Amino acid sequence: MEEVFDLLQGRPLSGATCFLCGDALKDSVRSREHVFPLWLQHRCGLLDQHVTLLNGTRIPYRDLVIPSCSRCNNQVLSVLERRVLKGLFADDFAEPQLERDLSLWTIKLYLGILFKEVQLRLDRSNPARGTIVEEDLVREFRTLHAFLQSLRLPVDIAGVDEKFPNSLFLFEVKTSAGTRDAFDFRDSLFHNCLFLLVGNRALVACFDGGEQARQGKDYLVRLKGKQLHPVQVREFAAKIFYMATLFLRVPLYATIRMNDRYSITMVGLDTLDRKGVVRFVPLDPDRILAVPDIPDLDQPVFADWIQRDYAKVLAGFLRAPLEDLNPFGDQVVSYLWNADGTFNDMPVVEE
Repeated sequence: MEEVFDLLQGRPLSGATCFLCGDALKDSVRSREHVFPLWLQHRCGLLDQHVTLLNGTRIPYRDLVIPSCSRCNNQVLSVLERRVLKGLFADDFAEPQLERDLSLWTIKLYLGILFKEVQLRLDRSNPARGTIVEEDLVREFRTLHAFLQSLRLPVDIAGVDEKFPNSLFLFEVKTSAGTRDAFDFRDSLFHNCLFLLVGNRALVACFDGGEQARQGKDYLVRLKGKQLHPVQVREFAAKIFYMATLFLRVPLYATIRMNDRYSITMVGLDTLDRKGVVRFVPLDPDRILAVPDIPDLDQPVFADWIQRDYAKVLAGFLRAPLEDLNPFGDQVVSYLWNADGTFNDMPVVEE
């Protein structure tokens, strides 16, 4: 199943191969994939803006490109970008197909940045220090990379509840004259999270097998259909990012090949130290089954929530002093909820 699941194994993650399909890049098929698509850069005026990488390096969005073959760039990924552009700003953006498209799109953004950091020096004045991100770290995201193969191969993906196995939250955002083209982006490499604000849409993704979405169903019901203030969206994102730091498990997936079709299905959660023990079982010449060894766990999925630690994450998202958000130690300011627990319908003041 190398064409789906092991494309990151044993191959140099360099400009010599396509980041998606792994094919060698001859001059006749060489292309470049913009991690942040050009439609997004033009819409939000990002061409001359900069994104900050892990080592503090600032790189223009227009230069944040990764090696790709012409087919993956101009056919496979272009189809996805068109669907995302159409669906993200549609009046009704709650369709299951859009949820899958946005899940794959956010994975492309997340992995695309990692691929770029593999190619850039940690310290340009000292090449011996290696690259910003080591190749072995990227290979740990082989499951997410396998998900992307569903864009070019017949791969079925399902979580334990038959939905796409990640936590994706999409909101409509209030805008004013000065914020209609607003843009904000955050990611957390070590906790598999991504936040994106584009004008009157915001999404938060956590690549956790969908666990936060399942655990927070009751909370999410209270926000369903609500139009959020940009500050409220950032507060929600801070909650997801902090909750991700408390995640004590690793999603486990069963993978099967039947003739020319593949299936990747989440079957449970493993402990962090094991990181998924998998056995490959050949059923016959045309079928291979990857069976996770699911442990009998009797421990919480998330560690305990600590208000002071959450307040630090929130302060980072809001760019606000910690003492203003966490004045009493055991309480944190909320812009989402009123004191009686009802939703705070914050107005947007026109500039």
